[in-house]
Amino acid sequence: MAKKPRSRAQPKDAKIPKVGEPLRQFKWSFQYAELDGPWGWNKISMEKFLKDILNKLQDFETMSWPEIEGRNNHSISVEKLDSKAKKRLKELKLCPVKLFSLRLKNKERVFGLKEENILYILWWDPKHEVCPTEPRHT
Repeated sequence: MAKKPRSRAQPKDAKIPKVGEPLRQFKWSFQYAELDGPWGWNKISMEKFLKDILNKLQDFETMSWPEIEGRNNHSISVEKLDSKAKKRLKELKLCPVKLFSLRLKNKERVFGLKEENILYILWWDPKHEVCPTEPRHT
C-alpha cells in the first residue's frame, strides 16, 4: 500500500475561516473603474497612484471588512450623492442602491460598488465632490 503524500502544514499564524463562515477579507477590483468623466482615473498621475492610492489599497487588503467599515469608510445611499454623481451613474447605465466610500486622506475618496468582500472601484474623488458633507462646527 502506497503512502499518501503529506500536505503542507498551514503556518501557525494563518487565519483559517470556520466552515460556513464567509471570507470577509477586503479585496478590490478595477474591473468597473471609470477612466473618463469627472472622477475618472485618467486625472491622476502614475506617481500619485502608486505612492498614495495603491499603498492605501494594499493597507486595506490586510484588514477585514468589519475592521474597515466605520465613520471614514462607509456605504452611501445613491439618494445622498451629488446630482452630478447621480447623473454620471445614469450615463454609465449603473443603478446601484448605494456606493461605498473609502477615505484615503483629508478630502480624497475612492468610490466603488461593494459586493460581498470585493470593492469594485469606480471613481477617484480627490475633492470630496461625489458626496460632499457640511463642515463641522458651522
